[in-house]
Amino acid sequence: MKYFKQFKDGNPEPREISKDEARRTLEGHWKPEALDDIFGNEKMFRLFTPFSIVWTESEDGTIPMAGFVGICE
Repeated sequence: MKYFKQFKDGNPEPREISKDEARRTLEGHWKPEALDDIFGNEKMFRLFTPFSIVWTESEDGTIPMAGFVGICE
């Protein structure tokens, strides 16, 4: 699983980040239980914070659809 982050302002170019950085970015904006489920079970997602958007890409190259915000079950 790959993780990506795109800032809403400043440098809007998406960049690949580590799993740990993805989690740190989302902490404080999403419930800890939800983050435990997402990262513990390798679920695909596209989530946001006030400053950035974080999403996943699977091993076969699929990503959550543009405009979708949430967790893929």
